[in-house]
Amino acid sequence: MKKPLFCLKCGEKIAEDAKICDKCKSDASKSPNPLKIEINDISQKSCFNCKSKNLAPLMFIYHNGIPPGREGHNVVYGHFLIVECLDCRTGFIEKMDHDCWSYDEIWDLNEWYVLNEYNMGILKNILENCPQPLSSLCTCTLHKTFRSEIYSLPTEPWESVSKDFKHVPKFDKKHVHEISLKIEGTKPNLEIILK
Repeated sequence: MKKPLFCLKCGEKIAEDAKICDKCKSDASKSPNPLKIEINDISQKSCFNCKSKNLAPLMFIYHNGIPPGREGHNVVYGHFLIVECLDCRTGFIEKMDHDCWSYDEIWDLNEWYVLNEYNMGILKNILENCPQPLSSLCTCTLHKTFRSEIYSLPTEPWESVSKDFKHVPKFDKKHVHEISLKIEGTKPNLEIILK
């Protein structure tokens, strides 16, 4: 069975061996991005708002390495990814940092930054200016700005629970932050909403 992938231009699900996206007709075989995002690459499996599992990547901003579980994975992987819930139209930014080198540390350090439906609408409007939203190698102004803004978002330290000599992350809501998106000129600005 082929794994579902997503078109780098419009985000539509495409077959692993697809040559052309059925929705936008872009060439899927000559991707400038060597890593096509798969739904299994998203750490958070359900929407923070409505709990739906009907999620899709909206913008692949940054990645380093090959995701765990994929051929070629070599210890370290990280990504910044914007995910949309296809049911309630809210979304979140996932900031993932994976390092499976040591058995005495947590392997996956994730932070999530939740965007409400209004902010997702703003984001989708400005995404029209990006030629390849699902290419982490895109050099458009929007990708560059998001890389910088997301990198600077705060993170919280993770605690672990020891199970059979493996340190499993103890999920804590302190790793889920509500944020808003503001446009200043041509640049988006992400702000944490403190509650």
